[in-house]
Amino acid sequence: MAESALPDKFVVLAKLLFEDHPLCVACISAKAGVPVSDIEPTLSRFEQTITVKRDMDRCRTCERWTLVYSLFEKRA
Repeated sequence: MAESALPDKFVVLAKLLFEDHPLCVACISAKAGVPVSDIEPTLSRFEQTITVKRDMDRCRTCERWTLVYSLFEKRA
């Protein structure tokens, strides 16, 4: 059976990472209400259609220097 709509966590994570990037896993989890264990698998699924950037940088929310994530549209 095909999915009729994206699960809410996909929509919430995508919106958050397009608008508030870069963010660390802890802040993504807190802001999106998504368990930490769901974030990396969700981001891996995003990579099928959009660019997921993983980088060592300062998180925009907690300001810790750590691994952070951002989403960008893929260029043709």
